[in-house]
Amino acid sequence: MGTMLFNEESVKCRRFIAAALNKLLSSVSDSARADVFSACSDWLELQGEEQEGARSIAMDLLVQISKIEGDGFASRFRTVLPSLREIMKSESLWSDNSERTISGICYGIASILQNIGESARDVLVAEDFCVLFDSLEPLMKCVGSSAIRLSASCLIGQCLSIYDPEFVTAERSSRLITWSCWQLRDKLLTEDVSLQASKILMVISRHLIGEEFTSFVEKLAGICRFEISHQPNASLKNIRAKRTD
Repeated sequence: MGTMLFNEESVKCRRFIAAALNKLLSSVSDSARADVFSACSDWLELQGEEQEGARSIAMDLLVQISKIEGDGFASRFRTVLPSLREIMKSESLWSDNSERTISGICYGIASILQNIGESARDVLVAEDFCVLFDSLEPLMKCVGSSAIRLSASCLIGQCLSIYDPEFVTAERSSRLITWSCWQLRDKLLTEDVSLQASKILMVISRHLIGEEFTSFVEKLAGICRFEISHQPNASLKNIRAKRTD
């Protein structure tokens, strides 16, 4: 069934298959589900383009297990963070994985963080997760794929919905502002990416004071000038206008 999920192109059909997987995993014993988790852990460590399917299926299965186990999955999730970190930081990330797999990993991590509830706060401060989070720049700035840019933004957005204030360091805030502003200056900006980038900037702005806030406002002013100069789609202008109302 996991192979069907990887090979299926239809989003609607993928949702049906995911629901069936969830029902199946819910019906088995804890030990059987632990065996599935162990297999997923091994698959995430597999390298090479020919193993893309295994990595993708592993991520999908982990999401379903986290839905079933809730915050009890947090400790298990921490054990696979090193593998996920290595995948995202790998120099072969782009050659070994398709757009759908890369974005699927981002959405998968975001879903797991949501499924484990308050325990996600502890995950966010784990060293492996921090390294993974701070390595998202190439995905946020992926020129060839708005899908990957959006998935990275959604992962960041999920983190910012559950974080402790200490998570947003000055250095991290600066990075997030730079990445999000880069997205908003994209001539091919889509509505979804625009909205998510704007949400990130809204959260980060709450942590800025003095010169940091002044610099932030100047960056937004530059984006507005860029927007006017290049005459983007009117709907995108309206979205950002609403965000600042």
